[in-house]
Amino acid sequence: VFSSSTTLTSGNFPLTIVTNSRSQLGSEEETISSIKFNAPRHFATQGRAVTTSDYKSLITGQFPQFQTVSVFGGEDATPARFGKVIVVVKPSEGRNLLTDIEKGQITEFLAPRTPLSIDPLIVDAEFNKLEITSKVNYNTTVTTQSINDIKSKVISAIDTFNTNNLGNFGSTLRYSKLIASIDDADSSIISNETTIRIFRDFVPVVNSIKTITFQFENQLLTNDVLYSHPTGHEGIIESTKFTYDIPADGLGTLKIVYDAAGGRQTLNNKAGTVNYTTGEVTLSNFSVTAFEGSAIRVFGRLENKDVISTKNIILEVGSDETEVTVTGISD
Repeated sequence: VFSSSTTLTSGNFPLTIVTNSRSQLGSEEETISSIKFNAPRHFATQGRAVTTSDYKSLITGQFPQFQTVSVFGGEDATPARFGKVIVVVKPSEGRNLLTDIEKGQITEFLAPRTPLSIDPLIVDAEFNKLEITSKVNYNTTVTTQSINDIKSKVISAIDTFNTNNLGNFGSTLRYSKLIASIDDADSSIISNETTIRIFRDFVPVVNSIKTITFQFENQLLTNDVLYSHPTGHEGIIESTKFTYDIPADGLGTLKIVYDAAGGRQTLNNKAGTVNYTTGEVTLSNFSVTAFEGSAIRVFGRLENKDVISTKNIILEVGSDETEVTVTGISD
């Protein structure tokens, strides 16, 4: 906040300076380690954008407020965008989308530094999130802490693991490290049984028909029973309520169903497709009249315990989908 050591006047009238709003979209002072990492890369570009590393170094140098940047060739996009360089940006902590002004600033900055045959395409980051469910056992004979105390420590450990290991393009959740972090949350913890589901939030336009495709980027569970799931059965793909659920049938097809008194009923047996190998989910001609919460949340059960992310998708723990149950035992 601005302040003056002297009184400002205009004629015989004192002036008062008031800060209407604080500055926004800035960044913290760059750390020494960050300078050591970035300086040689900025110098190597010589102000020209030729390789994907050049683009990333130029953008992070010009826009240090951006939290993380990923750049890759359009030929590696899905679908392929030949002749383009894809620039993906997460603006800052707590803000996931670039403004149109920011996209324009990046495009304007890159224009004189980019070969004529290449067209930079600025896009927003996508987010795959993780539901963490952990059942923790702790030894009541070695601590006076309550169940809630242990639970708080475990949740804090998961949050710290998320901050230190995830939240960037190309980050990977190593299951063994997550398990170790939970065990290390307190010396009284004996063991934990932790499961993970991946999920994606999307906000559909109500009363509008649209085909929606998103990538989980990880192999989905394939050894499930291949039959129509009865009520209460956990499907490979599930959703929060919009009017009905979206389960997969184990054969690569999504169905729209609802639970009735006589059992689960199918409304649409060809609502979309699932590629269990790549994790691609498509909702075909999808339309809803209403949905619960701020978005529809689609969950996927994973084949592998380690979870990866790649070029344009950020992986992070969904804090509102972290469930910890603690049991005290005398050991």
